[in-house]
Amino acid sequence: MAAHVARLNRPRLASRLLLGAAYRMRDAIRGRSRMRPPTDYGERTLVRERDVIGHPIVATTHALYHYPGPDMAPGRHFHGKVHPHAGAHPIPLGWRRLGWEEIAKVGWDSVRHVLTVTGLPGRRAVAALGPEAAIDLYLVRRSRLVDLARDRVAATLVVSRRIPVADGGTVLVTARRRPGSAVVTWVVFNGDGSRANGSGPNGADPYLVRAQVQEAIRSLRAELHI
Repeated sequence: MAAHVARLNRPRLASRLLLGAAYRMRDAIRGRSRMRPPTDYGERTLVRERDVIGHPIVATTHALYHYPGPDMAPGRHFHGKVHPHAGAHPIPLGWRRLGWEEIAKVGWDSVRHVLTVTGLPGRRAVAALGPEAAIDLYLVRRSRLVDLARDRVAATLVVSRRIPVADGGTVLVTARRRPGSAVVTWVVFNGDGSRANGSGPNGADPYLVRAQVQEAIRSLRAELHI
């Protein structure tokens, strides 16, 4: 009789264990969704979302934050390191941050519901994302985060102008302003869209090109009073 009762109780015990595990997972996901990113003074939260796993995505007036968890492997989806940013404190392990002025492009895949954020080459936070310099955020559905990200990135653009340089080449000179500050970052791209790294386009003299770019930036600063 006792054995018969034990057999009847085993499924109930297993169900309780599974139910307890489900509750713990739910509480963990809820806890992650309530996590707050390490924002700077005066930085306000504009949108809070969750990815398909339940990890928080936070868009603020200054940056885009994502917490995919502390145990993810480095790569396009998570770099898993601590990187300082504009504030006085570093990003805690597990959080990744891209300032709006560090983002070159925001893409949206309506079929897979993936928000892809591509960083500007050469930025320290962007370099940590790997060779593709991008973050893929898998959302449950399209949200206003997509349009907000595009608007915030566009708002950082101060000027973008194509400048003729030596040997018939051109470079694209852009200036981006960090939100909440007067800091302006100048970025120079070659005619093919790659970031200029010291060599002139089309084999032009790099010293001459650099001098022409510096003169163009001085002219733009005077024109825009920056």
